[in-house]
Amino acid sequence: MKQVFAVQGMTCQACARAVTRVVAGLPGARAVRVDLDRGRAEVEGEVSDTDVVRAIEQAGYRADPLDVA
Repeated sequence: MKQVFAVQGMTCQACARAVTRVVAGLPGARAVRVDLDRGRAEVEGEVSDTDVVRAIEQAGYRADPLDVA
């Protein structure tokens, strides 16, 4: 399953790496791609959007699931 999130508060590549690291560490996350320019994170795997949002927010950023069906 692929999920897309709007991520606010990222200002540099270090921010994007931090988001990638915390989301990739979630059980069930298989692939994580963070696009700093678009302010998005794509997550593939069996992980709940609630867990992804919580992890990103604990890293100091804001995240909202996007409906990109």
